[in-house]
Amino acid sequence: MLEDSTWPLLLFSPVLIYFVLRLLYYFGLKLLERELPFDHEMHQRGQSMLLGQSVRQVYAWSLQPVVRVLARARVRPNTLTVLCFVLSALAGVCIALGAVTLGGVVGMLGSSLDYFDGRIARLSNQTTRSGGFLDSTLDRYGEVAFLAGAGVLFRDSPLTLAACMLALGASGIVSYTRAKAESLGIELKSGMMQRAERVVLFCFGACFSAPLDGLLPPALQGRHVIFSSVLLLLAVLTTHTSVQRTARGFAQLRRAEEQNNSDR
Repeated sequence: MLEDSTWPLLLFSPVLIYFVLRLLYYFGLKLLERELPFDHEMHQRGQSMLLGQSVRQVYAWSLQPVVRVLARARVRPNTLTVLCFVLSALAGVCIALGAVTLGGVVGMLGSSLDYFDGRIARLSNQTTRSGGFLDSTLDRYGEVAFLAGAGVLFRDSPLTLAACMLALGASGIVSYTRAKAESLGIELKSGMMQRAERVVLFCFGACFSAPLDGLLPPALQGRHVIFSSVLLLLAVLTTHTSVQRTARGFAQLRRAEEQNNSDR
């Protein structure tokens, strides 16, 4: 097992500080009723309690320079997709070995690449069905890597291991219900724990596990209590989203069927 350490946060902190400053500037513009940066794609994705529309807009605004640089460098979207998965798998391995903070930082970096591949594909007219399929599939594998790593870390804790398994199953259902609904002609994007929310909650829980554990009583330190608590929360919220989507999808299709029957 590797020793968990807070040093990876030194690599992550400049990025976090940059984003927080951009977020404060955004709210300053909003307070002064100035024109705000607006990203249409982020607007279409909606919002949740965890990631509001302001956070999504600032995220897209902050990464615009990087998108332009990558597009000019003619980076292939599929390359970013594969790299995103490789980093997610590496994050899972780090977490499984006990380097939870490092795993969280690597996982956050890898997941950020998932934002770039689609943007660059659209910006450089490289959008393909095969690329979209690869992106969606490797996203699922990336989540498996995250939660499998956490499951190995907490293999001696039945409750947390069960939470990892529940979160993994529920996240698959969340993704499946949306894909199935779209194949049946309806849109289903509701719920608190969409993929972005799940990744942010998981990775931030991992990133700040070590420093927050240091604030706990000595008897609880070194046991990844904070990260374990985050996994329990992730399992509950993701299960809620999966049940919510299932119910709403069924209700929408049922109403459509009744409407079709009444029109005959």
